[in-house]
Amino acid sequence: MKANLFQLGLRSITAAQPFGKKLKDDEIQFLWLTLPQTVKDAVSDEVWAYACNQALMDPDPNKELPVHYRILSYVYRLENSQPNFEWGLKADLHDRMLSAARFNPQGLPELPAQHPDQFLPVTNPLLKGAF
Repeated sequence: MKANLFQLGLRSITAAQPFGKKLKDDEIQFLWLTLPQTVKDAVSDEVWAYACNQALMDPDPNKELPVHYRILSYVYRLENSQPNFEWGLKADLHDRMLSAARFNPQGLPELPAQHPDQFLPVTNPLLKGAF
């Protein structure tokens, strides 16, 4: 994601939302600096535009989150209603973006992707071979 599109998205959201505080350029630049580089690399301009559009269509947005986190919550897996950047983008993000013209609710909570080698070995002899 490019910084200028990040800025444009935040300006648009705060201008369109009646409860949103209008952000100044230096505030937006600071928010950009606080984002982890992994987020800047993972979120393309198209994904950011999709997330901004979802934020505009959300009938009940999470007003407890900072605006940039609220926008990113539409594309990142959530932990306690907040985007967890370490868990990565939503598994069904591609499908969600195919129907971007309508609001896609958050759905069921997502857990981080787990690989079979991440499971602990079975130590109970009764359970050996069961998994």
